[in-house]
Amino acid sequence: MRKIIFIVGVGRSGTTLLQNMLNSHPEIAFIPEINYMRRFLFNKRLLKRFRRNKDSFIKDLENDKWIRRLDENILNDINIEKIEETDFASELYKAILDANCRINNKSFAGDKDPRSIELVGKINKRIEGIYWIHIIRDPRDVLLSKRNAGWSKKSNTLKHLFAGCAQLKLATKWSAKFPDNFYELYYEDLLPNPEKELAQLCKKLTLKYNQDMLSFTDSAEQLIAKDELEWKKEVFSPLIKENQSKWKEHLDVKSIALTESLVAPAFKSYNYKKTNPKISYLFKIRLSLLKPVFYIFTTLYVWYKRI
Repeated sequence: MRKIIFIVGVGRSGTTLLQNMLNSHPEIAFIPEINYMRRFLFNKRLLKRFRRNKDSFIKDLENDKWIRRLDENILNDINIEKIEETDFASELYKAILDANCRINNKSFAGDKDPRSIELVGKINKRIEGIYWIHIIRDPRDVLLSKRNAGWSKKSNTLKHLFAGCAQLKLATKWSAKFPDNFYELYYEDLLPNPEKELAQLCKKLTLKYNQDMLSFTDSAEQLIAKDELEWKKEVFSPLIKENQSKWKEHLDVKSIALTESLVAPAFKSYNYKKTNPKISYLFKIRLSLLKPVFYIFTTLYVWYKRI
């Protein structure tokens, strides 16, 4: 079975940049982001639909707006009718990755879905041998970036912070539970020292570092869908090594205080430093009331996702 490299992380943490860098390696072939794990892997109706009408199933798959991001040759390369039905969803996924590797003449398969950080434990029970790469970014920069991205800028700040807190909590659990195949790196380390960080990562993957990984704009043309261009346009340009700590200039004091108070794992487990900005006494009271509620709900969410 091919080795599968899977990138996860809180949204807007640099997962797309890392995906395109790795896809530029002569041995690694990533598929575009199709959210297969969350949409199909645990869908009990997938096999039923396939058994009920195979032709209709294949047609629906071809017309799926996410699956259509794939190279059209991938589905043509797969004989879906011969896929083992014992674990149909897993086998179909592996067939997609395998076809993508054959088409691109590469040996390592790659996929990315930031939110699959919530499902690492469950996915590992279904698919063996996945090598997880978790990229971490300062949650204050993450919040600023989410406020600017088209898909997330209308969402509530607390929703963004809840996701960041819960997903980082889960990451600490996966790192301890799967130490041999859960690798973590920092966005703030990758930007100024890409050669060093990528070389270390390649060593973990038992691959030789290749300089082509720094020329990732062609990869972006292959992997980024048209509807993602607005908020992923930076990967079509050379690496901007200064693209960090922008929160210091562009994030308001209350947002900084909220992030530092509520996204606790970033400051306890991932060593980001708090600034403890000056806020009003009334806002301190609101934070003191919000913090335990936030803690309880993120803890419950993490417990649910670990089952």
